Amino acid sequence: MPVRPPCGHRCSVEIGLAGYSWGADGDGTTFFDTWRGFPINYLLFDFGRHFTECGVPNCNWDVAEAFGNAAVAAGFTVVARVGGRTDNEESNPELNPWDDDWLDGWNVDALASITTALERLPDVRHWQIENEPQWHFFGDLPNYYPYTATNWARYHELLKREAALIRAANSANIIISPGLPGTDYNTFVRLRGQVEWLERYVGLAYDNSEDLPFDILAVHLWTFAKGTNFHNRWRHPYRGIGHRIRELHSIITDYGYDVDEIWITEGAKEIERANGGYTEDWSPTDQQNFFIDAVAETRQEEIATKYFWWGWKGDYATNGYYLIFNDTGPNPVYQTFIDYCAKYNQRT
Repeated sequence: MPVRPPCGHRCSVEIGLAGYSWGADGDGTTFFDTWRGFPINYLLFDFGRHFTECGVPNCNWDVAEAFGNAAVAAGFTVVARVGGRTDNEESNPELNPWDDDWLDGWNVDALASITTALERLPDVRHWQIENEPQWHFFGDLPNYYPYTATNWARYHELLKREAALIRAANSANIIISPGLPGTDYNTFVRLRGQVEWLERYVGLAYDNSEDLPFDILAVHLWTFAKGTNFHNRWRHPYRGIGHRIRELHSIITDYGYDVDEIWITEGAKEIERANGGYTEDWSPTDQQNFFIDAVAETRQEEIATKYFWWGWKGDYATNGYYLIFNDTGPNPVYQTFIDYCAKYNQRT
């Protein structure tokens, strides 16, 4: 397992950028021209499902390889999210997604995708295995896949096999856990889902006397709440970002394990338009304030060392969280993002 120096008394959180794709810019020219001059080091690409239509098992790996390697050559540290499969991404009862054939297909596709990614991206050292597992493995909720002992055991085994592939390719590779999603609405389903999934997963590893297959724990912390509500929720002592990080870390240490770091691999707030303007309390300024608060909260936790904003540039009609909208240009959070990169990051 890679050995890293101790963090020290205070880790300064580094700001990174994450996304499925980069503004339909196939060869990366516009993207790299935009970001090469800024003090940003970490870029997270989703090579597993959505990158440049990179859906398993039909990924255009020639495009993905060129883009990923160009990012490395440009001096960025690439975090490659891999694994999973695209069909049945949403629950569809007609497809019976949890029959044995489907589970076998997931495993085969995921491992094949990772094998290809390792061959095509030989200089990438940071690998995130799978993503948002409780969307697929959290039962007793409508429209979610069933949470059974069989599913748990098979997913647990898949993560071990994925990690083994990555470590065998290069002993210096660093493995990041699936990103555990959480938002501040519907608190039990989303936020408690993070806790319940991790408790079950770490407990299963402990019962099997196994090491955890990842070096870094990844967490997603979004907000969709309105107005002062989103400030109050994230600053609340039992629902805030700091409490969430400490709670998840304590689950791991209570079982005698530990991780090197915790990364926020997705963080963002959507904005909303209506009647030719922005909806009250979902404005660009509201989005900007969320980012400021989220970074401030994360910086209070020594174990938390990276914060990735999700989404660079795209159409508002697709999603409301981008730093830049194609039709209206940069949002206020874009400049704050740049300022924070200059403030907290050291260009490598």
